[in-house]
Amino acid sequence: MKRRNLSIRTRTTVSQQLPKDYQEKLVTFRAYCKNKITEKKIRPEHITNMDEVPLTFDIPVNRTVEKTGTSTVSVRTTGNEKSSFTVVLACQANGQKLPPMIIFKRKTLPKENFPAGVVIKASPKGWMDEEKMSEWLREIYVKRPGGFFHTAPSLLIYDSMRAHITDAVKKQ
Repeated sequence: MKRRNLSIRTRTTVSQQLPKDYQEKLVTFRAYCKNKITEKKIRPEHITNMDEVPLTFDIPVNRTVEKTGTSTVSVRTTGNEKSSFTVVLACQANGQKLPPMIIFKRKTLPKENFPAGVVIKASPKGWMDEEKMSEWLREIYVKRPGGFFHTAPSLLIYDSMRAHITDAVKKQ
C-alpha cells in the first residue's frame, strides 16, 4: 500500500458531544431513582428501562483504502442506508427482557414473517412518536408480568425524547 501511496482511512464525520455537566446530571438522576425505589419499595421486577435505537438496512463501513493525505474520504454503499427502522428495547432490573418492538419506515405493515414475540409497527418516519409510544405502553409495558393489574409500585425509566413526555403519554 505504501508503494501506491495508500493507507487505511476513517471517514470524516461530525459527532455529538455530551453536555459539559453530564456527570452532575447523571449523579442527580441516579440519586433520584435510588430514592424513589427505596421510598416506594419498588422491587426489581417492577423497574423497567426502555430506549429506542435507530438502524438502517445498510450500515456503511467506517474505514476504506484511500490515498494518503486525502482530506475527504467517501464510502460507497448499496443505497439502502436511508431505509431505516427503529427497534424499541426494554428490560427490567431483574434481567427480564420485554418483547422488542420494531417500527418500519413505511405506511403499511410488512408482509414478511417475523419471530414470535416481536411487535411489528409501521410509521411514515420510521421512528417513535406519541402514537407509537402509546402503543408500546399498551401492547408491551402493560402486558409485562404483573403490569396489567398494577398491584405494586413500578418505575419506567426512559429518556426525555419528545414522544415520551407528551401529556397524553404521561396520563397512561
